This record gives sequence, structure tokens and C-alpha cells, in this order.
Amino acid sequence: MNVGRLQYGCLLLCIVGAACQTTPKAPPETGKALPAMPRGYQPMSYVSSIQLAEGEYADLFSAGSFAVWVGDDVADMKYQKEAQEGAAPSERLVAQAREIRGDYFVFECHIESVFRDTSIAYDVVGFRGIDLCLETPGGNRIQPVQVIIGTPVEEEQRGALKLFRRTNIVVFPRQDLWTGGETLAVGSRSVRLVLSGHSSVFNFEWPELPQATMESGWSWKPSENETLQSLKVPFSELYGRLRRLSHTFD
Repeated sequence: MNVGRLQYGCLLLCIVGAACQTTPKAPPETGKALPAMPRGYQPMSYVSSIQLAEGEYADLFSAGSFAVWVGDDVADMKYQKEAQEGAAPSERLVAQAREIRGDYFVFECHIESVFRDTSIAYDVVGFRGIDLCLETPGGNRIQPVQVIIGTPVEEEQRGALKLFRRTNIVVFPRQDLWTGGETLAVGSRSVRLVLSGHSSVFNFEWPELPQATMESGWSWKPSENETLQSLKVPFSELYGRLRRLSHTFD
């Protein structure tokens, strides 16, 4: 037997074996922000409480209803929480979430109702019989591309009445399909998510952050309650529901 060839073969096997070993994954990093998206319309706060605009039934929705605009800051908060708990979202989901944020405005609507007609209260927390749109002071009205009923209905007794609670996800396009321009441009001053139904109109409103403030390096500093509201739906749960909106398929 040729000893030289045998030694060479053993050496080659050792090299290949070492190369095939799986490199252990590094633990998820915390404190590292998600890649930022280009800044467009910037709200002063990402959390908004429901308001009655007009109508016959001021108690159709409860005052505890609120909506979260899931912008970069909120998405990053959600990501950081999961990473700190040792369950950082996959790189694939993070990439899909970035693509979704680049193409769509995403809102979490946490809706409550203790309306005296329980069948109506049950329906409206799931937006049944409710028309939705984004509206600017200039009269621009944007229709949603998708409404996702995010959670089962929760029920809670409130005296003689019953409270119903549900979280829904509403998605709007960033680009006007007809004009090719932004559906919500910088300088719009404010934007409202309008809920219309049962002869009543409610809205969530997000005033625009002044451009000079944005250029000064201002960053959103949520209150303790706003932080809890923003983190109610985890990153993976939210974007796991929305991943079909991205152009990346499994």
C-alpha cells in the first residue's frame, strides 16, 4: 500500500469532517434596533384612544378602546421584548416585517363595547357592520387592503351589561395605486382611522410630528401605559399574521 496516499486520504477526511460540523448559533442580540425604514409621515405618538365624532350612539364603543400605529418604533419595541425573553424572531420574519412596513401602514385596533344591545356589541368589536378608512384633513380617504380579526372575543360581566373585547389588525397601502404617490404624505397635519356604523362615527387620531421637531433628532418616548399597549400583540404574532402581504414566500 502506498503510505503517502493513505496519509493524504486521512488528512482529507479530517478536513472535510471539520468543515461539515454545524457551527452553533449565537444567542439572540438584545439592544440592537431593527433596520430603520425611510421616514415618511411621522405621528407625535403611536397610540390613540377612541373618540366620538358624531352620531346617535356615543356608547357604541367603550372609552377603553385604543389603536396602535405599528411604525418603526413600535415594531422595534416588540422585537426587543421577544429578544430579551430569549425568543428573538427569525431573520426571515424580520425581513418580511421590514417589507410589510415598507409597503403598508399597519394598525392594531383594541376594541371594547358594553353597548346595551349585546348582539350589536358582539358584532362591532369584530368590525361587523363597521366601515373603515384612513382620512386626512384634506379629504383624502384611504380604504383598507385587509382587515384581520386578530383574537377571539373576550367577554366580561359589567353589572347588568356584558363587555366584549377583541383585537383587530387593519392594513392600508402606502402608495396610491392610481397616482403612484404616497397615500399619506408628509405635511398632512393629522390622520384619522375612522369607524362608521349604526348611525355613528368614531375615530382614532394621530397628529403629525412637526418637521422641525423630527429634524432635531426627536424620538418617541412612550409612557408606561403606552408601552404596555404597544406590546400587547407580540412581534411574531403580528407579523406571522401579516407575512402573506410580503413578497417573500415560504
